[in-house]
Amino acid sequence: MLSFIGQNVIDHIQQVTDSDIDAKFFTDLTLEGSPQGMFSPTDFGAYRQAWQQDGSLNAMLNWYRALLFRPVRLPAHPRLHMPVLLMWGGRDFALGVELAEASIKLCPNGRRNIFPEANHWLQHEEVAEVSRHLVEFLKPQPDPEQ
Repeated sequence: MLSFIGQNVIDHIQQVTDSDIDAKFFTDLTLEGSPQGMFSPTDFGAYRQAWQQDGSLNAMLNWYRALLFRPVRLPAHPRLHMPVLLMWGGRDFALGVELAEASIKLCPNGRRNIFPEANHWLQHEEVAEVSRHLVEFLKPQPDPEQ
């Protein structure tokens, strides 16, 4: 089940104890694989302020820690039958593109868009293209039964 989390993220989670958690940890993790200048000092200031709230860093890590100890049990043949738009950065450092390929197979009405040069922060790197795909996907579609 943890195959969707990059090994570098798992290594960080396993090495960090509650007393080690600080905003620098998440700043370093966020910068990994991000193009230079993608996040401004103002962006990081806002993130650091949020990450410094009591319990916030622990809560962020606990989701991943829980996966290490309590794997999610999926139905034998999971499928999402509603329309799905899956957008993925081809250079995602945390969630490999192979997860996108496996995920879209579970969506019979799914559309997959891989952005080859983008990373984990796709919505920051490809703002115009992500927006264009979302607008197109969310447009009302004709009812096939009418």
